[in-house]
Amino acid sequence: MILVYVDDILLIGISEVLLHNVKQYLDRLFTIKDLGPATYFLGPELACSPHGLLITQRKYLQDILVDVSMVDAKPTSTPFPPGIKLTDNVGSLLLALDKLRRLVGRLLYLGFTRPDISFSIQQLS
Repeated sequence: MILVYVDDILLIGISEVLLHNVKQYLDRLFTIKDLGPATYFLGPELACSPHGLLITQRKYLQDILVDVSMVDAKPTSTPFPPGIKLTDNVGSLLLALDKLRRLVGRLLYLGFTRPDISFSIQQLS
């Protein structure tokens, strides 16, 4: 598999020989720089194993927690309690709207690797 974003390319495959051949072919066509096995690609962290590819956003999540002062918050089994109805006129405004919009956007991006929070993010947005 070849993933391309502007000038970043990630090659993924089960055959080292095939990956090597693809790199040689690309090197003949373009000037490329092989950075070795990928640990990051466009932000998310990558970990290869014989069982597959693990994609996480641990650092991104930590950055969000730092920004909203929740580094020491305790985990919960569900990110959004069942049965809660959000309205725009109940309770106090916890964040300025621009900060809230930015947080929701960041959480939407986090949902790329955390589908378990999709419903909660949808409710917030």
